[in-house]
Amino acid sequence: MRRRQTGPSADQAGTAPEPEPMTDFDLQVERLGRQRITVRQDGGTQQITATEAVLRKRLATALGGSPHAQRQYAEDVRRIEEKRQALIADETDALSALQARHRRLYASHRATHGCDPEIYPHPDDLEFAPGKRTRITGPIDRAGHLRMLRTIDEIEALLLQDALDRARAGRRRCPRIDPGDPVWPAGLLNETLPPRLRRSAVDLVGRRLELAGWPRRVLLKETRAAWRRAGQEVARGAAAPDREVVVGLANMVRDLIRDAAASDPDEVDVEAAVEQAWRQWMR
Repeated sequence: MRRRQTGPSADQAGTAPEPEPMTDFDLQVERLGRQRITVRQDGGTQQITATEAVLRKRLATALGGSPHAQRQYAEDVRRIEEKRQALIADETDALSALQARHRRLYASHRATHGCDPEIYPHPDDLEFAPGKRTRITGPIDRAGHLRMLRTIDEIEALLLQDALDRARAGRRRCPRIDPGDPVWPAGLLNETLPPRLRRSAVDLVGRRLELAGWPRRVLLKETRAAWRRAGQEVARGAAAPDREVVVGLANMVRDLIRDAAASDPDEVDVEAAVEQAWRQWMR
């Protein structure tokens, strides 16, 4: 028979149970596992952690036909996947509750003030997918929000710059987009925006056609003003960078995505790669 508890439980007291403290053995395992060792691979050498070296050895043993190693490895994979899915489920529950709360706050603030509150993330910027981590597609703080607004201003400035350059080159109604046209990086930057603010291809083409009808003197004035709003001091009448510079931007994006994929294929962030390349390009 189980003895009845006389004191309040941890749940009843409203506090979580005390976590088990780290022992000296635990700390030593962590320290040794982080040490880096040199291994030979593909005719060269590579620095990896001791933990990774042990895991590689275990995998090689399993692949070599050891039934015990195969069972152990399969059990590790199953256990880790269960833990990951449990963590994802907890995260999804927490962010779903946050999204619902933010929807209420946004609705209340709009009804009272007619605009969105400075609360992050925006509820529409949370994307849920079964079995996967929640994706936050928009800013999570005020600094990110200001960067997003600047990106919107940069897109408009590029569209105006595109119209101005085409007017001077006698290509106002030419539908072709060349690699050196400012509308090309504008499209790239557009992909870094949250889906709720991202312009559709139809909208971008429509804006491009609209600007093609503006007089050149208006384009000169408005293009410079648009760059100022985007935080860039561009001389009146300046042209966009040439084709080589724009191709360099594309290469930056490609290299950043390639490097991210090499480190962790599951965490490749194309939007961050485009934005990082754009910031380097604008310097």
